[in-house]
Parts: sequence; C-alpha cells; structure tokens
Amino acid sequence: MTRFLQKPILKTSASRISWAILGLIFFLLPGGASWAEEVDEVSLFSGEEALIESEGSLQQNLSNTFEKESVTFSGRVMARGVYHMSREWLYEKGRFDTNQLSNASEGDFFIDVRLKNGVKGYVNVAIETIAQEPQPFLGAGVETESESESFRETEAWGSDTEERVKEFFIDANAGRKAYFRIGKQVLKWGRTYFWNPTDFINIEKREFLDMNRYREGVYGARFHVPFGSQQNLYLFTNFSSANNMDGVAMAGKYEFLIRNTELAFSAWHKSRTGNAVGFDFSTTLLGIYVNSETSFHHQDESVSIEGAGDHAALRKEKNKDAWRMSLGLTKTFDYELSDRITFTYECFYNGGGYEENLFNDAAATALLLLNDLYEPNHHGVYYSALFGSINKYPIPDMILNLNILSNMDDGSFVIVPGFSYEPVDHFIVSFNLDIFAGPENAEYTFLNTGVACDLSVEILF
Repeated sequence: MTRFLQKPILKTSASRISWAILGLIFFLLPGGASWAEEVDEVSLFSGEEALIESEGSLQQNLSNTFEKESVTFSGRVMARGVYHMSREWLYEKGRFDTNQLSNASEGDFFIDVRLKNGVKGYVNVAIETIAQEPQPFLGAGVETESESESFRETEAWGSDTEERVKEFFIDANAGRKAYFRIGKQVLKWGRTYFWNPTDFINIEKREFLDMNRYREGVYGARFHVPFGSQQNLYLFTNFSSANNMDGVAMAGKYEFLIRNTELAFSAWHKSRTGNAVGFDFSTTLLGIYVNSETSFHHQDESVSIEGAGDHAALRKEKNKDAWRMSLGLTKTFDYELSDRITFTYECFYNGGGYEENLFNDAAATALLLLNDLYEPNHHGVYYSALFGSINKYPIPDMILNLNILSNMDDGSFVIVPGFSYEPVDHFIVSFNLDIFAGPENAEYTFLNTGVACDLSVEILF
C-alpha cells in the first residue's frame, strides 16, 4: 500500500534548504532591533500575522491606550447537543439503537492583563464536560470486545469532565521595535482558510464541524521584528515534548509585501525528526481574493499502514519526503447589502496521504485508529472544501451557511447546511445538519453516521 506518492528528494537537500532559510533569518536579526519601526500593537496582540501598517495619529492614540494598566475577564460558554442517525437506520430501516446522542458543555475563559509599555499576560482556561460515554467506531466490520475496550481507553475519548489551559503566555517588547511572546500559544502560521501546509507549529488542526473552536496552543517563544510597513520577520522555538535542548524545534518566517501581494518564505527543523520549507502568498485578482501555501516536508522516520486483513501491519520507513499544497479562492457578492454573500473554495494536495481506502478493511482501520495514525482531513491525497454564507438573511440577526468537505480519493464527503441566530447581543443559537455521504466505509462514512442534527447555544461575554 502506497503511503508517499511523490518523487523522493535527498534528505541533505531538504536539510540544507531549511537551514539556509533559518540561517538567513538569524543573520538579519542583529540589525533588526536598531532600525525596525514601531508597530501597531493591536496587530501583535490579535494573533493574526498580517503585515503591519501604521499611521502617525493612530499610533499616538494607541500609545496612550497601551500606557494604561488594565485587567479584563471575558469568555465563551456553550452547550451543544448532537444526534447521530446511522446509515442503516436511515436508509435500510435498521435498528434504532444504532443511533447515538451526545451532549457536551464547554467554556473558554480569558484573562487579559495589560501593563505599561505594551507588556501583556494572557490566559485561556477551558472546561468541557460530556454527558454520554462515546461509543467505539461502527464502521469497517465489527471489532472484537478487546479491541473495543482498548479503543475506549485511548486519548480520543477523554473523561466526563476535562480542564485544560489552551493558552498561557506573556508579551513583552524591546522599545516597541522587537516583540516577544513566551508561553503556551496558538500562532497563525499559514495563509489559507482550512488547510495550512506551511503551518509547521500548531499541533491541533481546525475542525470542520466546529470552525470557531478555540485551539490548544504549543509551548514556545516567538520573536517578531517588523521592518517598516513592508516586511516582518518571525522566529519561533517550540519546547513541546522537548526533554533536552536537542528536542527543541526551530521555525522561521520572512514575510514581505510587493504592491498588493503578500509573500512569505518559511522553514522548520527538529533534530532526529525532520525538516520543512514553505512558501505562501495572498493577492487580489479580478475581484477574487487568492491565497496559497506550498511546503516540502522531510521525515527522518515515518509510520504507515500496509496490507489488508490478516496481512495488515505497521510499516516503518526512513527518509520520507512529501509535498503539500493548498489553494484558496474567496469572492463576495452584493445582494441588497454590500458583500452580503461570501464563498470560499479551497483545494488541498497531500503528497504524504493514502491513495487507497484503508477504511474499507477492518484490520487496517483498527491499526490506524489504535496507533493514533489517523489525522482527519489529512488522510487522503486530494481534498476540496467550499464555505458559503449569507449575512443578515433572511432576517437581520441571522446568518445562513453551507459548507462542503470532500475526500476526492475515496468519494466520501460532508455537506453542512445551517444557520446562526443572535436574538440578543452576544447570545447565539446555531443549528447545522451534518450529512455524511459517499461509499460505505470511507473516511467520512466509516463511523456509520448518515445524518447528524447539531444544535448549540452560546453566550459571549
């Protein structure tokens, strides 16, 4: 079974390219603090890696604002219920007990402490409680009792109540010419909307069925130097899972502006793990916002599944290379209101994905899940997604949406029509109909769900 489909590239080539880019970034740093211009700290604190533009009067007002000390507390509380209806019950008049109900409540609580001179501390504490014990997967045949019990005990299920700190960092700066963020943090290290091949840092990917979910960050230190309004330089050291200095991963990015086009080169390296280099850009062409990311990854060692049935086994390989690329197109349309309708189309090529459908075999599926080798929406080779919304329609407090996600290799896809309604400021009711379609035992159908009704209510404060 083929795991990597691209042509191999020598390890030394990938390593030299990534180290060359990182070396260039380090070379630029010594002079950076001395001639970098002051920047808009709102851009720094927003978590977005957009290029920074500054104006004299606005900068003065922001400077006065950032001289004030403050402590703010805010957050989001949400209750969510999902009813999963099985494919057998829907289409084959199967048993009612194959359906599944799940309820969960979760909250994200933010503490933002700001001192003078742009010094800031930030904490995101999350609590999640689950009403029902999740059931094992129901696709690709029937697993044995021991397999079922073992799968329940994996980290995929967790416990009834889980508390965790998603972000916990401190911001500081050197004369507002160089900026530091130290601690657990989520970085926007990529440009396209859903897939981010150049994101070498964040571990938790975006969830298609919960796009607004706050992700868990990684431990590290970010160093940012802006050069005027045209260039940015970023360095990040990742301390997650590092027991010694040789376990620290390094990433760097150089971002610059040419007319209305933003471009960036990036690189990543971790000893005894691998190297990666990336390029991304965004521009506007014929009224369409276009963005794209391309990366090349070298893995010192990888694990994949090969064979089927009794011959299914783990395969360990050394020096594996893979190209990844995403392309996004966004277009807005006027309908009674300006930019009321928005469509974003995105496609993704994953050179390290499986061309074959592993979920069609029970043994291969079990190996994939039990060894934590399944990464949703990054399993196959070719994917596409469409995100559409109509704002303030059919009433001013409502947004209609339609999202579609497809694995183009196995033919499975997810269609999610829905709406969000805000009858009172900061109180939102959302409903989505999650339709899982395509051949049986494929990526988006192996869990045996045909349709799920997803209702949530949330309060923002």
